[in-house]
Amino acid sequence: MKYSTSIVLIILLFIFPSSINAYMQSGIEETSTIPYKNNNVKDTVSNRDPIEMIGFEKRINDKTESFLLRNNTCNLITRIRLKIYYKTPKNEMIDYREVTIDQEIHPHMTKQIEINSFDKNKRYYYVSSPNKNNEGYPFKISWVLLRYDIAITP
Repeated sequence: MKYSTSIVLIILLFIFPSSINAYMQSGIEETSTIPYKNNNVKDTVSNRDPIEMIGFEKRINDKTESFLLRNNTCNLITRIRLKIYYKTPKNEMIDYREVTIDQEIHPHMTKQIEINSFDKNKRYYYVSSPNKNNEGYPFKISWVLLRYDIAITP
């Protein structure tokens, strides 16, 4: 009888390893990932997208791009992965990339994020950013939320 209990436990470890490991850990635990594939999926509490990008800025001489991310969930977010598409005002593709943001954003709060620019030669500026000399090429962005991680506190 004692062998059958051990065998069942071993089988359960192979079938549900992450659930059992999460049960056995204590303290703060970071979930592996919440996959987010559809921008039409809304947060059940706020009926909004879990992550919103508010504003974007990149002037022609900037080495960085900055934007605000709002956490519309009830959880502490610890990591966000985005795919950003850079396009001309006529929707012609310029570039795209995936960006990981390793910063905490508390529930229902907004955080300013700054990342290195895709534009290494400083030839492009965001359409809504000031451009006094009319130099360079304007661009606009679209983005997709690929995933976000949350911290679970007991």
